[in-house]
Amino acid sequence: FDVPNQLVLPFGILVGLLLSFRMQNAFEKWQKANMCLLHMHAGTRKMITHLVTSAQRAQTAAHPMPPAPMHRSRASCAAGCAAFPSDEDRPRIEECRRLMLLWCVSVSKKTRGVKDYNDLLELGLLKPAEAARLFKMTATVSGRKEDKFPTRNRPALVFQWLEREIQALFVKHKLQSTPIRAVMSTITHELGDIAEEVEYLEETILPLAYAQLTRLCVITFLLLILFSATVVVKWFILPLS
Repeated sequence: FDVPNQLVLPFGILVGLLLSFRMQNAFEKWQKANMCLLHMHAGTRKMITHLVTSAQRAQTAAHPMPPAPMHRSRASCAAGCAAFPSDEDRPRIEECRRLMLLWCVSVSKKTRGVKDYNDLLELGLLKPAEAARLFKMTATVSGRKEDKFPTRNRPALVFQWLEREIQALFVKHKLQSTPIRAVMSTITHELGDIAEEVEYLEETILPLAYAQLTRLCVITFLLLILFSATVVVKWFILPLS
């Protein structure tokens, strides 16, 4: 069959436009995912930094230092104020740090479609009791609606554990209304927004009609270019194809 080049050219242009749009879409998703990763890293770093280094200011704001009497220095008053975080709070702060890392890793696994968490169990990053809650599905039936817990969004459940741990740390020292608690709430909300954006990027796919159109145009173009090149290269088209 002699297929003229005038018939192949429009399909070549159309395929080029469709593929360029698809590559541009893929690059934009990669760029957004890269920014989400940077913001996630910055948010977790700010959270643990404020939790460890800025807590002393929160303690001072919650319990103002009384004026020092004549026979007592301000240094001795400061020594009498309970420090936050104290040595007793170190295990809870380490727990917050572990949950932050577990949340980041779980976001990565969910994005890549990895359902195996055994490596985290071996490293000690995930506890057996937490693994049972992440993977054991329980259903509650209400009328005709059936809800499963936990959902497939395991990072959301880990993030909820992290929020509870941070809240318990501030409640223990009665620092719920301090500026540092407001800062921590802001960072927590920012990290939650990042997680939602990552989930949005994961769930967003190309429209089915566009994917089918691209597939049809590419197949048609490859068939036409095959017959068109036969006129020039003759039987060499077999190894080339």
